[in-house]
Amino acid sequence: MPAVPGSFIDPEFGAKLEHLSGIIGFLHEARKFRNAYLARAMSTDAASFRRKRIGKEAITYQELSILIALYNLGDKLDYAVFLLALDDFKSALRSARVGTYAGRPGHFGRQTLLDLAAAGDPQSPRFLIQIKVVPVTRRRAPIAPTQPTAVGIVCGADDRMMIQASVPPHGHLILVADDLSNRITCLMPSCLAPTTAVSDTTVLLPCKEDEDAYSLAEDPGLYRLFGIWTSTPVDIPGQPAHDPQTLPPWPLAGFHLDRLATTVQALPITGRAVAAVDFRITD
Repeated sequence: MPAVPGSFIDPEFGAKLEHLSGIIGFLHEARKFRNAYLARAMSTDAASFRRKRIGKEAITYQELSILIALYNLGDKLDYAVFLLALDDFKSALRSARVGTYAGRPGHFGRQTLLDLAAAGDPQSPRFLIQIKVVPVTRRRAPIAPTQPTAVGIVCGADDRMMIQASVPPHGHLILVADDLSNRITCLMPSCLAPTTAVSDTTVLLPCKEDEDAYSLAEDPGLYRLFGIWTSTPVDIPGQPAHDPQTLPPWPLAGFHLDRLATTVQALPITGRAVAAVDFRITD
């Protein structure tokens, strides 16, 4: 049966989906690429979807738009990319820097979170992060934002740090420190703050009563602190299966940051907020 207007028959549709899974699969759960899941997303049955996959049944443009939304590709591509021949489809993904074409693991996540922090959408909840540097010779300094310089907030490798976040009440907060090269560290949740759940509008890190700050003990260089607030809890890919009360700040793999950023980006604007602040560690 020939395709009706607004649809087309594509014998390469299955090959395109397989290639797409290889490019963006690290950002999504494996089930999102299975026939049964995609059939439900398109409001059809598995048998019909299998026929579409091998070019035995027409695919509508509306169904293609569902795929674009499902894989969070709308800021780079639209449904028309699926109308291209397979080789051109692959080239379009590369040109748009989709998934693994965006660069090394972590690049997508860093850029996505930074874009969300800079967006300033009026519907997004208000969120602010402040850093207080406590020199090694001082303790129990009052909480106050450290004034940034031209290179951001500056602190020494032996200094200690406190973080204050002003967040909407009754939500969840994730804090991630990034050295902007290849090392990403999750500070919350960890022993510094064992749970992401927050009830007050002001959150201090560390939250433990016997700790007023935590030691940086990091190499000199430029760092960025990301704060991610969500109205509902989100899974953090790669989180160790340890008691958070005793879990030290832990390394977050780049591709896990990519997946976390994808999850946050897909949330409603009113249910997420991202903040970022830079700081530099000197010798």
